[in-house]
Amino acid sequence: MKKAKQGLLKAIATRGVIAAIPVAMASAYASNLFVPVPPRMASYEYQQVAEITVSPNTVGVAASPLYGQTKAQIDQQLSEMQALGVQNIRVFVPWGLVDAFGPSQPGSLSWSLLDTVMQSAKDHGMGVLAEVDSTPPGGVAPGTPNGGNTPDPAKFAAFMSKFVTKYGETVSAYEIWNEPNGILSSNPINPAAYAALVKAAYQAIKPLDPTATVVAGAVGHVVSFGNITMDPVDFVKAMIAADPTIGQYFDALSYHPYDVSLPFSQGNIDPNSGWWASDTAFNQLKDLVKLFPTKKVWITEFGVPTYTYTDANGVVHTITQDQQEKYVADLIKNWAASFGVNAGPIFLYTGRDTATGSTNPEDNYGLWNLLGQPKEVITEFLAQWFKDHPQNGTGPTNPGQPTPVPNPLAAIVQALAKQFQAIAAQVQASVAAFAKAIAKALASIGGAPGVTTSTALALKVASVPTSDTPSAGVDEVSVEGTTSKGSKDSEGTKLSEEPEKSTATDPEKTPAVTDPVVEPADTKTPEAAEPAPSSSTEPSESGPAESGASDTPAKPDKTDTATKPDKTDTATKPDKADKPDKSVKPGKDAKPGKADAKDSSSSKNKGDKKTSSAGAGADKGSDAKGASHSPSGSGSGGGGDEG
Repeated sequence: MKKAKQGLLKAIATRGVIAAIPVAMASAYASNLFVPVPPRMASYEYQQVAEITVSPNTVGVAASPLYGQTKAQIDQQLSEMQALGVQNIRVFVPWGLVDAFGPSQPGSLSWSLLDTVMQSAKDHGMGVLAEVDSTPPGGVAPGTPNGGNTPDPAKFAAFMSKFVTKYGETVSAYEIWNEPNGILSSNPINPAAYAALVKAAYQAIKPLDPTATVVAGAVGHVVSFGNITMDPVDFVKAMIAADPTIGQYFDALSYHPYDVSLPFSQGNIDPNSGWWASDTAFNQLKDLVKLFPTKKVWITEFGVPTYTYTDANGVVHTITQDQQEKYVADLIKNWAASFGVNAGPIFLYTGRDTATGSTNPEDNYGLWNLLGQPKEVITEFLAQWFKDHPQNGTGPTNPGQPTPVPNPLAAIVQALAKQFQAIAAQVQASVAAFAKAIAKALASIGGAPGVTTSTALALKVASVPTSDTPSAGVDEVSVEGTTSKGSKDSEGTKLSEEPEKSTATDPEKTPAVTDPVVEPADTKTPEAAEPAPSSSTEPSESGPAESGASDTPAKPDKTDTATKPDKTDTATKPDKADKPDKSVKPGKDAKPGKADAKDSSSSKNKGDKKTSSAGAGADKGSDAKGASHSPSGSGSGGGGDEG
């Protein structure tokens, strides 16, 4: 009867422990209900994109004139560039032409010229910077006359979404507009409107191409001149004043340091040394870097035309190939040393002349003439540069993660999460206390005295055949509450096949037994574990050796084991100690479930791209500094893309 009651109590206690385990596990993970969980590793199909290496040694070509040419013509020029060593190009994406008759869809006739350029770049495996600008008649901002140049940010973002979806596998970086500090590209010049345009474009691009580099600015090297041009530093400062968060919506800033009156490195002079000193391309760049010290600056256009012509006053204007090479080489050689970690790639304007021999400097910026013949001085320099600085492709670039816009609910959610975690911790503590109480009750069932120890038992479950490590709470409840010294199962057989490790107690701290404990006739007397041979500390396959018949009744004269430390002191053999009762073996009844979660994050990053506004017809000659800052918006009469 007594044995039956003990069996019933054991069964109830065991089921209580089993029921408590899911509660403990649930409370342990419940705190994640209101806390964002990192995304799991996901697998996506993707096509490798030729990336622009973000390095000051990267020299590409701003090949805006490619738009509108045939596939054969484009392929020929890209092959010439690659033979020289060029691996990256900046292409012109004229929104104003693509949507000239209203919003259009990729695949339609109005997208066919873009398809040709992009397919050629893809076929050649070149990194692509897409410079998107020019406003279609139906894309102007509210309140702007139809046909004006100030774009509607929402309509521009809609176009960018279609463009990225169509060409995201080819384009590495996106440049938003071209020289918006000149009236030829933005009419009227409006830094606040441009800031809104950049923000809208960024929000359209990043969800579709998270690793792309968004390049803003493309400001030209000019001085403020009425409503015709605006100093690039003043322009960017006005952007920040209009939207202090604008720095979160682009990855790199671009600048066009056109100047044929002064080599780039020679502009590094005291800005107070003359009325014009602070306006050199070098000094303007220093001021721009100060506004965004953590961002790189891409030079997405720079070039020098080669031409000779006589003006109306009979003055001959000439720039030779030697002069072209001198100015280009000066920039390339001094770029990295001058601007260090802020120096990004350089794109030279342009591939071929559009009209070699023309009196218009804009027609003569090519590295090759109109017939494809190389301008030997500059191409020989570039060939050696590329030999010394191979333009090898790399993996996706990392433009960096902008500071996220604060979420107004974040503080509330975090506070609730902390409170919930505190409640969960209290629940876990209560469950653990309940489980320990049950464990102590189990230890006293069967007549064997509970083991008193000054330290908590630290046991490992050897019987759970899994590589997943159970939680500490589960191990402690399952084993500590089911192990008693020298226990046997209900059939009298030692549990040798389940070797459990236990922290043995010092014999001096073991309470002395003064009276023999007499078990009923049908029970078995616990036996002291025999010490293992001195040559090994590992448990045997079948557990400690038994020294007598397993059915021997209790012997009163052997009960005082406290005086025989040589038989019972197993402190040096913790792995030979007690065996758990099989009736409550945790490995059989309460295996914890797996709760693994794998986190990872990937990214991909890309390079940057840019184009320039065309129509910069001002003379970039060395006659006068004021003339070099022409109202063309291309800076110093620099080359630009047709808007």
